[in-house]
Amino acid sequence: MADAGRKQLEQLMHQLQEQLQINLLQQTHLMQTSSNSIGESGQNNKGGNKTSQAMQQLQIQQQQLISQLQLVQQRLLVVSQLIEGF
Repeated sequence: MADAGRKQLEQLMHQLQEQLQINLLQQTHLMQTSSNSIGESGQNNKGGNKTSQAMQQLQIQQQQLISQLQLVQQRLLVVSQLIEGF
C-alpha cells in the first residue's frame, strides 16, 4: 500500500515538474515578445500592462508549483523511509 502511495507521489512530482517547465517557457516567451514589442514601438503601452499582469500570474503560478513540488518531495521522502522501515 505504501508502495502504491509512493508511485502516486512520483507521478504527481513528474506532472508538477512538467507544469513548472511549461510555466518557465511561457515566462520566457512573454519576456521575449514583450521586449520585442517595446523595442519596435519605443515605449511601453497598454499591451505592456497586460503583459505585466500575465507575467505576475505566471510568477504566482510558478511559486505555487514550487511549493507543491516541495510538499510532494517531503511526502515522498517520508513514504520511502516508511517502506524501508518494513
